[in-house]
Amino acid sequence: MITHRIPCFGIAVLVATTAFAEQDMNGFALRPGCVLPYAAIAPASDPFSSCDNAGRMRGSPLPSLTERLQSVAKNNLCSDATSPVPLRHSQLTELPQPKPADIARSRMSLRELTTISGRRIGEGTVIQMTGIIEKASVRNCRSAAAGELPGDAVNCHVLGGLATSEVALRMRPLESKAGSSCEIAIANVVPHFRPVAWSNLDLKTPVPPVRITGQLYYDAAGDGCKWEVHPVYGIDVCTETDARKCDGAGNSAWLPYDQWVRQPAAATRSTGQDERTTCDIVSLEWKQNPQAQVVSYDAFLKLAPPQRNRTFQSLSPEQKATLKRTHAQRWLELHQSELTADQRAAVRQAIDFISPDLYRNPSDPTFRRQEDEIRNRLSCSIGRARVQEAFTFLGPPGDQTLLDAIDGWLTRFSDCLK
Repeated sequence: MITHRIPCFGIAVLVATTAFAEQDMNGFALRPGCVLPYAAIAPASDPFSSCDNAGRMRGSPLPSLTERLQSVAKNNLCSDATSPVPLRHSQLTELPQPKPADIARSRMSLRELTTISGRRIGEGTVIQMTGIIEKASVRNCRSAAAGELPGDAVNCHVLGGLATSEVALRMRPLESKAGSSCEIAIANVVPHFRPVAWSNLDLKTPVPPVRITGQLYYDAAGDGCKWEVHPVYGIDVCTETDARKCDGAGNSAWLPYDQWVRQPAAATRSTGQDERTTCDIVSLEWKQNPQAQVVSYDAFLKLAPPQRNRTFQSLSPEQKATLKRTHAQRWLELHQSELTADQRAAVRQAIDFISPDLYRNPSDPTFRRQEDEIRNRLSCSIGRARVQEAFTFLGPPGDQTLLDAIDGWLTRFSDCLK
C-alpha cells in the first residue's frame, strides 16, 4: 500500500487565524471577560470541558484547520447579546452564501456581510427569531460511517450520549404551517455549560411559539439554507393565548423556557424520543468497544517504531485510515504553500483514496491498480521523499546504498514517462 515501513517526520502545527483554533488547550474555556449568556441557569462547571473550543480532546488527532475554525465559531458563547437583531425566516434565507473554498482558512469574511434594520450583521451577530419548534432532537449522535469518524467534529467525535451532543431545534415561522426547507431555521444548543432544562427540549418540546436568541453561524456544508443559529443563547416561550400575537410581542409576553416548562399547564410534546434512544444505544456500544473510539494521533507518533508498527496492525480499518489521513492532511496543510495547484490536487487525490476498505481488502486487484497509479502520479509530481513524508510513519527504512538510490530514481523516471 502507499504507506509502509518508512519514517515519519516532525509535523508542525499550522497556526490558525482564530486564537482558540491555534492553541493547544487543556479543555473548553470562555475567553477572558466573557459572560456566559445563560449564566443564571448554567451549571457551575462545564460537564464536557474535556473537549476544547476547537473540537479537540487533549492528545487526540489535530482536526483540519477548516474544522477547527468551524468548531471555534460554533462554540462561541461570547458575542454581545445586549441588543440582538430581530430576524425573520425570510431574511435568514436571503443572506449571502460564500463558497466553502472562500472560508476554508479564515472565517473573517463572514462577519458583517449585509445590513438589516440598520445593523451590519453576519457570523457572530446575535439575532432573535420567533417561530414554532417542529422538532427537537439530539444531533449527530451516530456511529461511524465507512471511512468516517463517529459523532460530530465540534464535539471531538465523542459518543457520550446526550451529555456530549448538541440538541438541534427545527423552527418554522409563525405564519407557515409547513414551509420549504429554506423556511426552516435550525438552532443548535451546544453541550457546554448547557442548562439542565434545555437538555430535555427533545422530550418536552414547547407547543406554543418560542423566541430563540443566539449567534448567526454559516454552515457551508448544510442542507437547504446554510445560515443557522449556533449556538443558542436564550429560549423563551410565548405566554399569549393567541399565537398570532407572539410575533413582535414585547418581553412581557415571553417567559424563559426553564421557568415556563415547570408550570403545570405547560403544553409540551415529545419530538425527539427516537433520536434520544438511538443515541443512548450507539453511545453505550462506543463506550464498550475501544476499537470504535478515536485513536490519539499524537500519542501514536510518540511510540517507538517497532511498537508503533505493532499497534497499527492491531487497529481497526477505520482507525488505520483515520491515522493515515490525519498524517497526510497535516503534511498538506504544512506544505501547501510550497506546492503547485497540480501537486496539491495529486496529494488530495491520494488522501481521498485512503479508506477503511484499503485495509479490509489489501490484495484487491482494483485497489492495487489504483494505488499504483496514484503512487506513480504522486512520485512524479512531488517526488518520492515527499510521498514518504506525507503518507508513511511506520518505522525507519533500511540503509539505502547509492546503487539502490540510482535504481529507484531510474524506475521513477521511467514510470513518469509512461
